[in-house]
Amino acid sequence: MAQTPLFQPSSVCAILPGDCLRRHDPAGQFAGTWRGAFAETGGASSDLRSAGKTDSLGYSTLGVHFLPDAIPFEDPEIVPKISFGWQHALNAFTPGQTIAFVATAQPFQVRGVPLSTDAVVGQLGFDMALLGQERFSLGYDGLISDHEKDHAVRANFEWAL
Repeated sequence: MAQTPLFQPSSVCAILPGDCLRRHDPAGQFAGTWRGAFAETGGASSDLRSAGKTDSLGYSTLGVHFLPDAIPFEDPEIVPKISFGWQHALNAFTPGQTIAFVATAQPFQVRGVPLSTDAVVGQLGFDMALLGQERFSLGYDGLISDHEKDHAVRANFEWAL
């Protein structure tokens, strides 16, 4: 049985030329961390120890992915890519670790910054087919929320034999 897409490309592309809009399915991501147990040695009064710990957090993203027609640029073609959406954490999460001084065995908590439950995410970039089987990609990834801002520039070069 064929599925009907959430967004019909023909209805949106009357405004945006070409077969430009693709549905961006709600995607699930999983983030997990594991910190191993450790025990320091060397200075009895300042040695630390900790048990290992595993944390996990699930995310869901709902958004739109634009794939405009390729832009001819002399010989190579440039294919722009634009995505934006809303990312939602499935539960609240604050990273932390219980640590203790070896001499006193009194534990204390070391906590990180709480991760945001809602954020705006986006990607902007392009792919360029070079001579033969080579491809070059350049892009920007961003996440903005009330607690954090994460920006990255990525570059990729692929070469097939």
